Amino acid sequence: MENIHQIEPAGKSDDSADERGAMNVSESTKPDLDLNFSSEDELEKKLMDPDIRLTHNDFLILMSFRLPIIAVRDSDGVLSIKESRSLLYPPIYRLKDKGMINFKWVGWPGIFPRDEHEKLRVQELLAQYQCYPVWIPQDIMDKFLLFHEQFMRPLFHNFKSTSDTAIDQHNSELWHAYCEVNSLFVSSLIQVKRERELVWIHDVYLLLTPFYLKKKDLNANIGFFMHSPFPCSDIMKTFQYRTEIMKSLLCSDLIGFHRFEYARNFSASCRKLLLLNIVTKKGGFIGVEYNGRTILLKASHIGIEQDQ
Repeated sequence: MENIHQIEPAGKSDDSADERGAMNVSESTKPDLDLNFSSEDELEKKLMDPDIRLTHNDFLILMSFRLPIIAVRDSDGVLSIKESRSLLYPPIYRLKDKGMINFKWVGWPGIFPRDEHEKLRVQELLAQYQCYPVWIPQDIMDKFLLFHEQFMRPLFHNFKSTSDTAIDQHNSELWHAYCEVNSLFVSSLIQVKRERELVWIHDVYLLLTPFYLKKKDLNANIGFFMHSPFPCSDIMKTFQYRTEIMKSLLCSDLIGFHRFEYARNFSASCRKLLLLNIVTKKGGFIGVEYNGRTILLKASHIGIEQDQ
């Protein structure tokens, strides 16, 4: 069984947290790589350069839980596609239409195919929009969504449920479903990723994907944007799987938050719960030193396009 605690922090570890929250996944997803990071390269300098911009020569792979274009099946069983609703999707496609970026998008297509024929048809429809589906069994998806709604959503909004009717947080079956879905996302991404392509991951549904991606591609350049708030350390320390989640996020090179408050909460959790060093960087970045690397934190919220 694969264990996320193979990733050791730079400094003392929270051994008690490790013992309480070991993450296991099926043997079929276990890679052979030993995740020890090399010394810092030019990436930090590039990230802090205000003149750096994505161009049409760069290729970006976005990964979100739901694709911007999803498949639907009508009452006659005919498949078609429609747009998802999100503040993120329209700006990305407008940048592409202007020839400013190239991208691929990996995510769930919003449908459970009945057979291989439907899978192929959905793939054909989505390919027109540079979208690549992640296939998830419905029983696994149900547990994954239950784990997210019962635990992840309240946690990341600084709320800890005290209801006796809440699903037991220690129910490993739900946690394993969350792990498996994140692993499936990375398996789908690896099939379309090419060398030196940037990966941009979004939100709390996919918190473990940086870990799985680094296990498969040690040189992957990963950005993660947290669309939800990040809880204070006092709330975070009550969550059984806090160590796994935080260590996975620290497999990213840059982590974005909507507000400085959320970036500060994350850095405080890294300092208090993982005993990591926090540094400040030129350009308004906070850095977390971890395994010989400095992971940069940035507050940068999504704006409103007035002309749309």
